[in-house]
Amino acid sequence: MLHENGVDMNPDDAIDKAICAYLERNPDFPVSIQKVAPNYYVFGDRGTVYVTERGKHIVVRVGGGFKSLQVFMDERALMLTRETASALSERTAMLAQAPPQQPQQPQPGPLKIHATAAAVAA
Repeated sequence: MLHENGVDMNPDDAIDKAICAYLERNPDFPVSIQKVAPNYYVFGDRGTVYVTERGKHIVVRVGGGFKSLQVFMDERALMLTRETASALSERTAMLAQAPPQQPQQPQPGPLKIHATAAAVAA
């Protein structure tokens, strides 16, 4: 079953349900999510992550430990938002520093005369 946010959801999978519940609470979540195998997901362009249940908690494998799914998704959204804001800020700063562009007027160049061999001989 496909969730309205594009996540392929298995209604019997606690992880899929937790991801979809998060997306319903955060409809503007800016990161794409793709399930590539049971317990393996891709969040945006950062590679595949392992998501599992630890007791009653849904957690994401991060480095040598685990992080709650909620915190992981919040941080991914914040990271992407910061990257986008930073890129926009850099672009705005570059445009502000650039001198205004004046329309280019065609410059007169040297007059070129093409003579044919017959015209030169005459």
